Amino acid sequence: MSSTVSPQEVDKRLSLNDFSSLLLEKLPTLKKAQEAWRSLSIEERVKTLKAMRLKLSRNSDEYVRAISLENGKTELESLSQEVIPILDTLEFLEKNASEILRPKPLKLRTKQFYFKGKEHELIYEPYGVIGILGTWNYPFYLCLSQVLFAIVAGNAVILKGAEYSERITDVIQELLIASGFPEELFYCFSAGSAGGEALSRLGCDKYILTGSRRTGQAVLKILNDKLTPSVMELSGSDPYIILSDADWDLAARTLLWASFQYSGQTCVAPRRVFILEEDKPRFLEAFRSAWEKSGEFLSQQGMLRLNLGALKEKEKIEQLRKLGAKLEFGEVASDSESSYCPAQVYSGLPAEALEDVEFMAPVFFLVTCQTESEILEGANKSRFALGASLWTRDSQKARLLAQKIRAGQLWVNDSIFSVALGELPFRGFKESGFGVTRGPQGLLEMVEEKLVSYDWREKRVLKHLPPYEKNSYAVLNQIQRILYLPWSEKLKAVAGLVKVLVLPKKS
Repeated sequence: MSSTVSPQEVDKRLSLNDFSSLLLEKLPTLKKAQEAWRSLSIEERVKTLKAMRLKLSRNSDEYVRAISLENGKTELESLSQEVIPILDTLEFLEKNASEILRPKPLKLRTKQFYFKGKEHELIYEPYGVIGILGTWNYPFYLCLSQVLFAIVAGNAVILKGAEYSERITDVIQELLIASGFPEELFYCFSAGSAGGEALSRLGCDKYILTGSRRTGQAVLKILNDKLTPSVMELSGSDPYIILSDADWDLAARTLLWASFQYSGQTCVAPRRVFILEEDKPRFLEAFRSAWEKSGEFLSQQGMLRLNLGALKEKEKIEQLRKLGAKLEFGEVASDSESSYCPAQVYSGLPAEALEDVEFMAPVFFLVTCQTESEILEGANKSRFALGASLWTRDSQKARLLAQKIRAGQLWVNDSIFSVALGELPFRGFKESGFGVTRGPQGLLEMVEEKLVSYDWREKRVLKHLPPYEKNSYAVLNQIQRILYLPWSEKLKAVAGLVKVLVLPKKS
């Protein structure tokens, strides 16, 4: 079983005022360091990434053990879900950051001829100091990747690691220093709600939050007062759709892994599985086969990160059992205060009963429907829209449904894998958040896009500047008709323009 951390094991219990004073003291140093850092070229900022990649890869066992001991993942999960994704992210930034952040020329295609001849480009400027409110379930990969994206883009960073990830947060700080990043450019600390509130009120130039919907709402109430920009990566309750023509064996094996790995403590884990009523026997047979072959894997799952969190998850499951949820696989969780919550699969509830429910436990609910249209309607019937999975061999149908399924990311014939890829963007729709982390779009979230226009012409058309002539309105109105109306009406507009220009001279 995975290890568990109790609240009593957290040493740092500073008050809101304590954290506020600490962060206010750090802020001037961070701002000064950021001014120097942003003046460097992107190529110079990126150089340090290689040193980090080599150090992390060569000493992977050390980092895996640190993550597993504190976070409760198996060593295989820590390696595959935390360390390797960071290595991949480092390589992505090394190879692509310069191109993504390079100024981009824009070609003007307007018919407003008096503006033609100018030169335009988009340039990208760092925000300044970015506050990152990190998560407890993937505290190394998600937190460090956001720090790296922010720093490479030219920002300074304050990272608040989760309350129960103190050692991992320290490891991130140590790794940044050992790799050669300026020590004054970042500050990493681990804290609970008091530290999170202090950081939210500090006045950073932008914030990135990975957490629950409830935490996102609390932080946004603070940020909204000053209209501070933010990225919110929040809760999910992902649909997993298996159509009749799917590869049922692969869909079942993937579902078991995606739902239960790290004891189901993943925001994009499948929670609502949709199939046709007629396919239920086929699903149960395929999933039973996957379940029976995965005994070792299942034996490593079920121990949730926190006692209190486990109790809340078991209470949510019990409430749905009272509504009629029927256990299909696994065992009912104990109502004790233990952190153990075994893998469970339920059926018997309509989609409506699950639309507001979010879980961080190894559980999913099977929803049977009469038609594919009902499946689509049920899948979209949720306040959350983080990820979704679709299984079908029909590529044309998949592309059609991809436009109708509401989710920040859709995986066809797979599930949740892109979360581990730093080069692919990740976002939520609806109450699962907004903004992007990772990928080219995630790097652009760390900068402000500015339009710069240049005009070096010595001769220009200046009719748009005062003093205006008496017929300026009439001339301009006929010209816009010539430019924007269909050919059948252009000749009339030409005649009108000639009339406007010639008649005053005759009179």
